[in-house]
Amino acid sequence: MSLTLVFVVVVAAVIVLFAFMYWRESRRPHVRRRRPGALDGPDEPAPGDHGSRGGPTRRG
Repeated sequence: MSLTLVFVVVVAAVIVLFAFMYWRESRRPHVRRRRPGALDGPDEPAPGDHGSRGGPTRRG
């Protein structure tokens, strides 16, 4: 019975956690929109850095 009780408590905690996260995002959509924009910024320089790595590889 103890294992069943622990399982039920863990499942309930996960459900509550996801529900809280969903409620928090739905309440503040502006914060959710800013995150992808911030992530897209660093992605642009990354290909340039990768290209610079390709240069020395061709020389070698």
